[in-house]
Amino acid sequence: MNLKAGDFSYDKDPNYQVSFNVVADGYMQITPIEITIDIIGNNDAFTYGGSEHTVTGYTLNAGTYAYTENDFTFTGSASASRTEEGTENMHLAAIQFENKNANYSRVNFSITDGYVTIVPVNEVVVTIVGNTDTFDYDGQSHSVTGYKVRSISNTLYKESDFTFTRTAKTEGRAAGTYEMGLAEDQFVNNNGNFAKVKFEVIDDKLTINPISVMVKINGNKDTKAYNGEEQEVKGYQIASISSERALMLELIQ
Repeated sequence: MNLKAGDFSYDKDPNYQVSFNVVADGYMQITPIEITIDIIGNNDAFTYGGSEHTVTGYTLNAGTYAYTENDFTFTGSASASRTEEGTENMHLAAIQFENKNANYSRVNFSITDGYVTIVPVNEVVVTIVGNTDTFDYDGQSHSVTGYKVRSISNTLYKESDFTFTRTAKTEGRAAGTYEMGLAEDQFVNNNGNFAKVKFEVIDDKLTINPISVMVKINGNKDTKAYNGEEQEVKGYQIASISSERALMLELIQ
């Protein structure tokens, strides 16, 4: 704040000559935080036709944070190409992503690799993606439910042709990552017109981020006259807590 003694004056009562001493200047401190960013490589499936197919790019899930592709650099190649039956990965890796935004002390890049799949004409590939969400820790329970059908390799095959045999839900309260546990064997083909249906499943993820809290402590002080004996001062006062949320959660007892 750059407070100075000269900023203060008192002239209401001529009986007092008041001087001012600025003991401690005021300030505001903004500290960088650590976050996790989900990088999900794009994927697609194509029926074999003798020609090369390519999938490029990825999506970014920053949750509640205003973090974009302008905040990091990427040194890899988000591309996968294939002609013959099978799967080719993009080989995305966390080391290929580097944070350049100083507002974040550390950025953890959680990678789901992208890929292209070439399937034979007698096989259907259904790509299932569990829903994801991110919250800051607030002491409350949070949950993520449901999934989406990202792609089906044959247009004749519909979402109504299969059933899901469990509940698509995950929940958590403490900071951390919670997965739903989606798996291929939980999806059952009900259409006899398709001899083989392959379910490629990307599990969902609920992320609860820890919150940053700064607690300022002032030790108690006192002045006593010398009496030849040992004297002491005990205790301290909490000057401030940077997070109102921390006060609500009673982190300081």
